[in-house]
Formats: sequence, C-alpha cells, structure tokens
Amino acid sequence: MNLSSYIFKKLKDKGLKIVDLAIFLNLPQGSVSTWKKRNTDPPVKYISQIALFLDISVEELLAHTSSDQPNDAIFNEYYQKLDAEQTHHVVSLMEDLTNI
Repeated sequence: MNLSSYIFKKLKDKGLKIVDLAIFLNLPQGSVSTWKKRNTDPPVKYISQIALFLDISVEELLAHTSSDQPNDAIFNEYYQKLDAEQTHHVVSLMEDLTNI
C-alpha cells in the first residue's frame, strides 16, 4: 500500500472526508482528490500536517504501521526520493520534533 492509499484508508476508518482534509490543509478539495484519483503521494511539505489531522505520528503515516519501532527501510525509501530542498525540510521538521 502506498502513502496515498494509506491516507485515504485512514480517512475512511476515521469517518472523515477528502473535503475535511482539504480544509485542514487550506487546499482546494480538487488538489486532495487528485492524490486519490491518480494514486499519487502528497507533497512532502504536507506530511506532518496530514499526520496531525489523522492523529497519528509521521512515522506511522510514512511506515503505514502503528509500531513503536521505526521502520527504517520504509523511511529510507521515501527519504532517498527527496531532492535537496525537501531533504532540508524533512531534517528541519525532525529537529523541531525532537525539541517538543
């Protein structure tokens, strides 16, 4: 299951709709619907907000598991797909999270 499929599964499990997520992310509903229709992952900049909306950890969102142990292989798979700017953003987010 890819990230997009997991997001929409969690929305359904929680009784939430695409429009709810779109409003939370301050995006047009069509933008979020496109992720589902095309089965594409959302931009990295929305990952932490999506996890917050779904009330799950970023790790659970990316690894598609609620395990307390990080799934390094899945995280690394996604991390390696990032460009330099996205990598910097992820590192910044992780640093922010460690300071909470």
